[in-house]
Amino acid sequence: QEVESVKQVSEGQVRVITTHDETFDADAVVVTLPLGVLKQDKVKFSPPLPSYKTEVIERMGFGALNKVMLKFPKPFFLSEYPHDYIGHASDPRNTFYNFAVLKSKAVLIAIVSGNFARQIETTNIGDVRKQCMDVLRSGFPHLNVPEPLDVHVTKWCSDPHSLGSYSYMS
Repeated sequence: QEVESVKQVSEGQVRVITTHDETFDADAVVVTLPLGVLKQDKVKFSPPLPSYKTEVIERMGFGALNKVMLKFPKPFFLSEYPHDYIGHASDPRNTFYNFAVLKSKAVLIAIVSGNFARQIETTNIGDVRKQCMDVLRSGFPHLNVPEPLDVHVTKWCSDPHSLGSYSYMS
């Protein structure tokens, strides 16, 4: 359930109201909302959260990190790069996690962060695929990189239940 508000009704009684107008009463509530949701003030608290909590929420940074998963017909990169990570110094910097080392799957996972991570969430999947393939083919021309069978992009900033992917001290 998506929560709309958390209200202290009385000493030892809390009411949680969902976006579907359902009500749950409890003796206590443990709130584990992501920082992105707290920063956007998506859930109303009554009484309001104490200032020492809202000040920390405001001061904390919340960033974007997404993954582009590329599934290939075979692990063409494993024999030459039997490492967890394959890096390529480009703009933006690209790091590929070699999933074949862990699970013997022909999957490379591109780790993207910052503005580029936000940008790929609204970029056509074909363009994301091309961008990743350009990096792989230019950075590792001797590998004869095949076309991926499938491409998937995480979209943490667009997810209304997280609105980002990690917190940091700003």
